[in-house]
Amino acid sequence: MYSLVATETIITEPIHVVVYHNVVSKAEAEQLVKISMPRLKPAVVVDPETGEQVLASYRTSKVAWLSEMEDSSGTVARVNNRLSSLTGMDFGSAEDLQINRYDKFAGRYEPHFDWQRYENKAKGNRIATFLLYLSDVEPGAGGGTVFTRANTVIPVMPYSAVFWYNLLPDGKPDVNTQHGGCPVYSDASEKWVANKWLHEKGNTFRWTEQDDPLS
Repeated sequence: MYSLVATETIITEPIHVVVYHNVVSKAEAEQLVKISMPRLKPAVVVDPETGEQVLASYRTSKVAWLSEMEDSSGTVARVNNRLSSLTGMDFGSAEDLQINRYDKFAGRYEPHFDWQRYENKAKGNRIATFLLYLSDVEPGAGGGTVFTRANTVIPVMPYSAVFWYNLLPDGKPDVNTQHGGCPVYSDASEKWVANKWLHEKGNTFRWTEQDDPLS
């Protein structure tokens, strides 16, 4: 069973980023990794010119997409429900859980944005991101998440989830959300993370003390 979730504000300017600690248990994280192993494929990115998914040298992870329907253990559903309860946001238009494995030697994802140039017409753009650390790395091996415009690196914190908005209150992309997965330099540690992207459909984007899940 996972422990009581604790909230920590990491960045306030120029964006608001929080970390929810103890979001998943070690057993749940290991189960997500286990389910993902036979499904892993090289990660792709969206070509900004064509909108097509392509391989890119600046993203070296392997990924697997996990839906609740394909997981008989119920782990994916429990994690999704727990994330939803943290913010109160609507997960009806959210993407499936994406699991990423970064290799031991220089596994990385260079600075990028999660909002989409070619947004989903039915669901809208990616309004917010959850990034879960599913594993630890050895001391000094890197692997943190850097927010370039805030000049801040969030280190690997096993079983915790980082959360931020990708869009401004008017729905336009927020360039201050540029972030990257720092290289992993290790003889022993792979880095495993999970991404959960929420879309605009079903979520009213209002920056008020009452309605902002980060307040």
